[in-house]
Amino acid sequence: MPILDIKRVQYDALQCLNYSGSKILLSKSPAHYQLFLNNPSPETKALRIGKLTHACVLQNELFQKYKPLPDVDRRTKEGREVVKFFQDNLKEDEEAVDADEYEMALKLGDAMTALLEKHGISKPVATEMTCLSIENEHCTIKSSIDYVAEDADGKVWLVDLKSCEAGGASPKEFLKTAYQYMYHLQAVTYMRAFEKYTKVKPMGFRFCVVEKDTFIGAVYELGPQILADGFIKLETAIKLYTECTKLVYGLAILMALQLRCSTGKINRPQAHLSPSHNFNIHQTYI
Repeated sequence: MPILDIKRVQYDALQCLNYSGSKILLSKSPAHYQLFLNNPSPETKALRIGKLTHACVLQNELFQKYKPLPDVDRRTKEGREVVKFFQDNLKEDEEAVDADEYEMALKLGDAMTALLEKHGISKPVATEMTCLSIENEHCTIKSSIDYVAEDADGKVWLVDLKSCEAGGASPKEFLKTAYQYMYHLQAVTYMRAFEKYTKVKPMGFRFCVVEKDTFIGAVYELGPQILADGFIKLETAIKLYTECTKLVYGLAILMALQLRCSTGKINRPQAHLSPSHNFNIHQTYI
């Protein structure tokens, strides 16, 4: 099975459509997608806990490099001195993290690992797997899959880890959240990218969901009806992205023609959208 071995910062820099971008194109507009490209989301407590939890479950070697800060009162001189001493003595590849966030990630990670084992999803083929799916000349989809698992029969399943608030792991609340955040779009996007990239058809896509307060959880697999809707959404997002990129590409060619060098050669612009490009801001909301 081919694996694209790149770091997260390299993945983020790839000029491709992804699940997050598709959601914005579908729920808002191309102009909002351009804003999303140019203004990365600020790091929040929830995002930090999510990053730590994923490392705890999926990348133990990376998780070992995170070191919880001492539990001291940083409002006092003594507390600040303790923290400074701790940070000054970290190794080059180590990173200090909030102690409470680290503890939460540990608890979530333990709960998720136990849940995966309970459902027979404890044999990973790959974790944090990056796949690229070329849809057409102007659109490539990138996906970073949390967990690729193999069951007892040798069948491959894709798994995504999610934490939620109290009650969020119940069937009713999870289904509501799935529609709200378009988890069905995520499932079909990842399955499509995985199959195109590896030439292996996954059996399905499962969500491992654990609540942050009780640490109880469940594993869900979306049914064919909601997945069919996700497929329609994906096709619509690809079409929108392609149309907008074609527009940008055409404008770039005109600019290249105007800037023709003395040798008469033209530097053809890249076909894929980059943060420096602009979408057609006149696109109406969907």
